[in-house]
Amino acid sequence: MLPYACRRNSELAESGASATDFSNLFQAAMPLALVAPAHLYVLNRSYGRHSLVIMSPSMGASSLLCNVLTGYLLYGEVPMAAIEFSVGIALICLGILSLMTLRSKSSTVLAQRFNAAVFLRCVWPRSEMWPQVSCVVDANLDAKAWANITSLSEKEVFLQALVKELHGSVVSDAGLKSYALVAPSEYNLLLSQLKTQLWLCGGDTGRPCDAPVANWQNVVGGKDPQKTAAFAQNLLRWRGMEVSDEQAFLAWARSPPEDLNAALDQHLGILGPQRRKAKGCELRLWWQPTVQKLREPEYSSHSQKPSASPWMSQLSAGLVDFSTPALRDEAIELLVAAFNDEPSFRWVVGTEAGSEGQYLRYVRWLAALAVHVILAVRGLSLAVREDGEDGEDQMLGVALLIPPETRLEDVGLAELTKTSGVGLPPFHRSFRSKKVQVSWGRAARRRERALSTITRDTHRQLANMPHWYLWFLAVKPHVQGRGVGTLLLDEIQKLQDRDVFPCYLDSGWV
Repeated sequence: MLPYACRRNSELAESGASATDFSNLFQAAMPLALVAPAHLYVLNRSYGRHSLVIMSPSMGASSLLCNVLTGYLLYGEVPMAAIEFSVGIALICLGILSLMTLRSKSSTVLAQRFNAAVFLRCVWPRSEMWPQVSCVVDANLDAKAWANITSLSEKEVFLQALVKELHGSVVSDAGLKSYALVAPSEYNLLLSQLKTQLWLCGGDTGRPCDAPVANWQNVVGGKDPQKTAAFAQNLLRWRGMEVSDEQAFLAWARSPPEDLNAALDQHLGILGPQRRKAKGCELRLWWQPTVQKLREPEYSSHSQKPSASPWMSQLSAGLVDFSTPALRDEAIELLVAAFNDEPSFRWVVGTEAGSEGQYLRYVRWLAALAVHVILAVRGLSLAVREDGEDGEDQMLGVALLIPPETRLEDVGLAELTKTSGVGLPPFHRSFRSKKVQVSWGRAARRRERALSTITRDTHRQLANMPHWYLWFLAVKPHVQGRGVGTLLLDEIQKLQDRDVFPCYLDSGWV
């Protein structure tokens, strides 16, 4: 069967209709549907509204019932235009269903024929006698439907529909997408895991959902651009976005649309980085890495302030502009020196014949790739610097962070290695070399893939919400243990407190 969900707007929500009203009206409307069996569910969900779900073998019959029920509840009468619109579809569906029923011999088999995941959104135009009503055909939210889903996109749609019915709202699209990658195939386990996910609210999660639809209508109705901008800005922060142009945003808030979804869709800048890239949008709203030095960190319980010394007073942590070649090269050399003997990288390179001298080549390639990736995704690069004796400062430590909702898989590493001049890692180039080199290259490549797979899967499992990814944290060997890394971590902690996002860090084994 196809669950047909007719979600009422705020006008219908204020009609005071109860579950009993729905049930009584459903029985009266059944003769008009011309099909059976059908079932009605009335669910009390988020935002103080009812969700009316009609289960019917026919989309035409469901559409008819949705029209009849909504019109009756709003106006106390059935709009004939709606019936005339839907009866034709219902009659056609009735003929098809009759033939299938004769062949199926039972309504159970018939219902199974229609047990498919269908997704459709339709909107009736606003007029004096007929309000705007959004009607959605969602996935059949049961264990059988979940078990039959194989593609990632279908999983995401299914999870989104399931969350709306059980909990209320998805507060992070990136969190939903990450969870869809690792969601269990067992349905009951899926249900138990959902309530612990930080990317949703409502239901038994213990995290109340705001009522952005009602609040937005109240704010827009007040015609106060300042309040409208403040409300929209808070909502954007909740979704992991930040306003970068206050004046442009305030100008937009002077005449926003009344519909919240239209308001959000209108401003293309609020889209995540990958959707912006797909739509060819310019960056108008974005994560806002500060363009000036972060303020002095307030040291919390997780970190201790470095001991005061003349040397420490000369250090400062600030942003690094990797669009400057000299700073890119300096950061690469620092990364190479800091990871001169990193165990996981040593394991990738191995000790077979042909691996001699390849470790430094591999680390240098990895460092160059990381610096160019941070530049490509507009990530955050922090550095601690010291004034040198010759009057020029030098970089003592560096931290490279990838912004929330940015996946390395979407960067296009293959193209980036060509355009940036980074090239392929040494164990790829060895394929065109001597036989010994070819043998080592294949073994190193297998180990590199294994490490990448473990790192990626662990990352997705442990950090399935929007977060900063601290890809590299490096300190020059001769100043390690003297507070340079602590300075960088405190700046990162300040960033987390400002944006209310956690930070994830990979660490090699020892």
